[in-house]
Formats: sequence, C-alpha cells, structure tokens
Amino acid sequence: MRPVFFYLLFCLTWKSFYSQTEVFKEKEKYGIKEKGIVVVPAVHDTVFNFDSTGKVCMACTKTRTTHPNKFIKTPVLSWHCTYLNKKGSKLKIKLESGDSTDVFTLQKASRQLFEGNSPYMTVAVKDKSMHDHRYMCTKDLEQLTFKAYEEIHFSPGELFFVGKIRNENNSMYEGLLDRKEELILPFKYSHIKFNPIDSFIIGCTAGQGTNSEDDIYGYNGKKIASYHRHIEVATKKFVVEKVFKPEEYLVILNLETKEEKKEHAEEVQYFSDDKVLMANDGHWFTYELATGKKKAYDIKHKK
Repeated sequence: MRPVFFYLLFCLTWKSFYSQTEVFKEKEKYGIKEKGIVVVPAVHDTVFNFDSTGKVCMACTKTRTTHPNKFIKTPVLSWHCTYLNKKGSKLKIKLESGDSTDVFTLQKASRQLFEGNSPYMTVAVKDKSMHDHRYMCTKDLEQLTFKAYEEIHFSPGELFFVGKIRNENNSMYEGLLDRKEELILPFKYSHIKFNPIDSFIIGCTAGQGTNSEDDIYGYNGKKIASYHRHIEVATKKFVVEKVFKPEEYLVILNLETKEEKKEHAEEVQYFSDDKVLMANDGHWFTYELATGKKKAYDIKHKK
C-alpha cells in the first residue's frame, strides 16, 4: 500500500497547470475549488484534480469489505471512485453484464487514463471476481464502449477501437472493432499496429509459436497478405520483416521485384512510403527501402 499512498499524496498536492482549480482539505476530507468557489465538496477521502480540459475530475472514498474468498478473514481495503464534472454530474455506464454503475476502480494509472487534452478517457470497473475491466467514455460523461475489455484505446485517427481480452487460458489477445463496436479483426493477435498513410492494419502474432503468421489488412477489414516472419513495417511497395533466430536481423522485401535485403537495426518505424526510420545504439537514421541509403536523423523532429 505504501507506493499507492505516496502516489495519492502527490496527487493531492498537485495543482492543475491548465486550470484555476485546486484541491483543498477540510476536516480530513478533500474537495476542489475553482477561483475560491467550491465545485467539489470536501466529503471525499481523496480527489484527483480536473484534467487539462477542465471537464472531469475523480473523487474517491476508502472502504473496507470482506474478501471474496470466504476462507480469507483479512478485509479488503479498496477505493471506490466517481468521475464528476463541475456541475456535480457523475459518469454512469452500462456494463456488459447488463448492470449499471457510477463507481470505478482506483489504479496507479487512473490519473493517466483521464488527464491530458484528449476528449476521451478509459475507466476501470471491478467485476464480481474482483477483476478489472475497462470501458471508454468521453469527458462529457458519455459512454462509447459497452463490452468489457482488459484494455481499450483508439487507433490512429480514431477510426477504430483496439481492444484486448483475456481468454480461458489466461492469454491476452488484441482485436479490432469499428466505432459501433462491431468486430473487424478477431481477437487473436499479440499486437495490432497501423500504417495510416496506406490504410494498412498489421496483426502481429509474436510469441504464439513457429506456425503463426502476421497478417496485413486494409481498413475495410479485408486481408491483403500473410507472412511467417514478424512484420515490423508494411507499405504498398515494401515489407520490413524481422527474424529472431538464430540471429536477429531485418529483411527488406521489395513487393514488386520480390528481392530481399538483409539489414541490422535495433528499432524500425514507419517514415514514408519509401523510407523507414531505424536506430542502432540510440542513433536514428532514415533508410531508403529501394536503395539502402542511410542518413542521420534527429528523432525530435518526428511528429
């Protein structure tokens, strides 16, 4: 509990740089004021100040409950939290089980899940087995996703949801959903990444065995190609694959000529249709996929 205590202590003393709201203490309880006026009464055991948009804060109460395992007599100390706007309205969501709740789980990452300039946030809810599930909402207190996920976030451009679930074997898999939460890619990938310029989706199966394949899809959900090697980057003209054993190296595949070139780099990222960014020992450079030419690059300039 000590790391959580110090984390809460830090958050209680933190004042928003972006707004004029501040946390205050009264009779051992906490609230929030804006320009000296109380917007969240001091009736909570801890509060997290409003996010940088000034739309939502998190107010929590400490509770002691019996352990779900009847053989364990030690009570469970937990924090029950609500999300509030400046009018005092609470976020209330409908769960996949059909129930509704306005009580959410406090985690170390809770503040990170709602702070910042994004109009969206992810909230955590415990089920009856005390397992956390996440839902996505707007900071106007509107619910966006209605199914329970281990993780849920937007794709680049906010066109899709990338969800993560845990299967019956306790393994985690990612899948892709549209804005209506209809399934586009099945939950069978270790990781899903995107090339928004070419409207490509890459489903990676790293760690799933020697017979697994990485897949490339279009934004319409139609599969374009599959590869036994791990795909680092895919464009319309090239695919950058990674081999792990017996040695680690990259394979640059020219889709037009079918030519393969071997290259060594610790990291590789998409840069343009005919270039990628590579790094060795912390030094970044652009790599022309067709010619193999390299040029030093300041990663700070990358948007």
